[in-house]
Amino acid sequence: MTAGRGLARVVFWSERNLLVESALAGLLALIAAGLIGAKGVPAALAAAGLCVLLAYRLWRMARRFTPRLVDQPGADRERRQLSLLLLGTVALLVGVSGGRDGRLDPLWYLLLAACGGYERRPGNLAWLLAGALLFDVSLWWAQPGRQGFALALRLAFDVAFLGISFALNRAHLLAREREVAARLGAQRARLEEEAALYRQVGKAPELPSEECREFRRLSSARELGVSAANLLQVAQAALRPHTIALFMLSPDGKTLQLKQALCEEPSLLQQGPLPAGEGMLGAVLKSGHAVSRDRLRDSSMLTYYASRPNIRTFVGVPVLEGEHRRGVLLADRRADIPFGEEDEALLLALSREVWRTFSVERLLERSDEEQQKLRLFYESSRQINRAVNQSEVLDEVLGAVRRIFGSVDFAALVLRDPPDSRQLVIRAVVAPESLSEWRERALQHALEGEDHLCALAIKSGFAVPAVPYHKVARSQRSIFGRHLTPTGLDSLKVFPLKVAATKEGRSVPGEVETLGTLVVGSTARGVFPEIGEESASSFVQETLETLADIAAMAIQSAQRFEQLLRLATTDGLTGLHNHRRFQELLEGAVAEALRYQNPLSLILCDVDHFKKVNDSYGHPTGDEVLRRVARVLSELARQSDRVCRYGGEEFAVIMPHTDAEGARVLAERFREEIREQSFDAGGQRFQVSISLGICTLPGQARHKQELIDRADQALYHAKHTGRDRVVHYADLPKDAGSPE
Repeated sequence: MTAGRGLARVVFWSERNLLVESALAGLLALIAAGLIGAKGVPAALAAAGLCVLLAYRLWRMARRFTPRLVDQPGADRERRQLSLLLLGTVALLVGVSGGRDGRLDPLWYLLLAACGGYERRPGNLAWLLAGALLFDVSLWWAQPGRQGFALALRLAFDVAFLGISFALNRAHLLAREREVAARLGAQRARLEEEAALYRQVGKAPELPSEECREFRRLSSARELGVSAANLLQVAQAALRPHTIALFMLSPDGKTLQLKQALCEEPSLLQQGPLPAGEGMLGAVLKSGHAVSRDRLRDSSMLTYYASRPNIRTFVGVPVLEGEHRRGVLLADRRADIPFGEEDEALLLALSREVWRTFSVERLLERSDEEQQKLRLFYESSRQINRAVNQSEVLDEVLGAVRRIFGSVDFAALVLRDPPDSRQLVIRAVVAPESLSEWRERALQHALEGEDHLCALAIKSGFAVPAVPYHKVARSQRSIFGRHLTPTGLDSLKVFPLKVAATKEGRSVPGEVETLGTLVVGSTARGVFPEIGEESASSFVQETLETLADIAAMAIQSAQRFEQLLRLATTDGLTGLHNHRRFQELLEGAVAEALRYQNPLSLILCDVDHFKKVNDSYGHPTGDEVLRRVARVLSELARQSDRVCRYGGEEFAVIMPHTDAEGARVLAERFREEIREQSFDAGGQRFQVSISLGICTLPGQARHKQELIDRADQALYHAKHTGRDRVVHYADLPKDAGSPE
């Protein structure tokens, strides 16, 4: 136990001490090779220890060798340790196989060449060379009849193999770096040229939005750089400083970044980021007005220099946006000539001009971005209006939200289902990956209660909440109800989908109805403004409100279209597919069955003595009989089957992937269930029965019309051989006639 703890301490210490591990590896290699007098068991134990140490180091490097960890602190040290261990292992193999004159001697030079080409730092190369020379001297010392000339030649070869492979690899890397730098420079020059052209001719509508944003950013940066350089040249000509520089604050106000500078020794300037509260720069930002110093003796206050130049005078003024500090414009001199009030006034005027340039560029960028969003909004609204059915409209609306507003990563549509009810259902959702599980759970889910933001938006008719979502009390953050509110959203707005109210197919002036809500959110804060705030966020909310109105009209049109489509393809009495739709469904089913050689069965059924029902109990009772039969057929049919009203008292059931026996079983269930139904007509109880005819394709029919005709022949035979029975066309006698 004590020996184990001691070994663990040695390994733990060697992790952080290259010299210890290298010495340990070398000692083990020398003992194992018998170069210092050890034989037998000690040499074998030393060899085993060296193998364990090498395996452990290889395992450590395998864990380290990932894109995420390869350049982290400690990786360079581990590479040195592994290379030295490999050298020690090869030295052991060479020593036990006959020394440097043995068969494994080329392996030594191969490893040196590999290590030299692998290493990128001269310091690591020096460690490798020292280890290689030490092992080579040890191998030479253990050989009988050793000669100094042979040792010198081997050491020269060691240096040559390591140095040449390192130099070749270094030259290759430098050539690749130059090639990449040249390619990036050419690409940047091309982008800047295109950005300048973009600036001159305006937005090109044919360019993708992402490319337009990149050109806009490049053109703004280019113009800001040119404007700032011109202003600094004016100040340099007037003040004759050693350095004049412009530093701008980061958005969080914690650091300063050099934006533009004119200096006699540019290499002395620090680019940043620099702490915003330190030195003379911090003094300017804290005071909010001009700060000047004469006869400076301590240059450490000038934190924008990498070293301490001999600067004697300094003046700095803040770059202001109203009362907010946005940066520092400074000048300094090595000569002991103080800056006067006129110099400070000039810098203040230039700082105001700097911020005016920044403001103009920001306004232009915002205007250009809004113009780009308006173009996307126009294209998206056209796509929404082109959509025909409701699912297409919902997809287009959510897609438009994500295309127009990059900051929005969550959107949902909640609709009344059915449209004339008060029940709200989540019909469509787009969400970030973190909410994928919530999306699967919430989609097509009905909202419970009215204590949520969707119900509040419908009731008020306005977007809610009025304040930023992250400021809303937790008890009032329910979006879709207590159990359906997603987590992780910091910005959110719920827009009602309002349309003109209709009555009997006509619009009611001055009245609106709400179809549901459009829910838009983001995991970032500040996407939507507070009430009365004038900013780019106001444009986002106004555009989303307009998009919600367009979406509401498109959804209403899609619902009306689907309603008309249902009326055109649905039987008004039974709610089943009508005869026209039956023909369409059967044609598609026959085409699929013939293409894939699958069975397809068709059942035609007829209510027995239906005319007597109408004559005895009246047409309303007859209608109730038809409705009951339709309901029973629909309930017993499988999900893949299609139940249709064929005409009058006749019904049809299309059964894909169903052979004759399967169709017969289902037809018997239909017949038995209808036989058990009881009807009431003014206190009189009665029952009805049905007759059913079946035909199966491709066994008994070759095409659609033949399938219908032969199912009808089977039905005719069932009607004229006793009724209340099931007959398949395959069971008909050969002399059975067709119905007249």
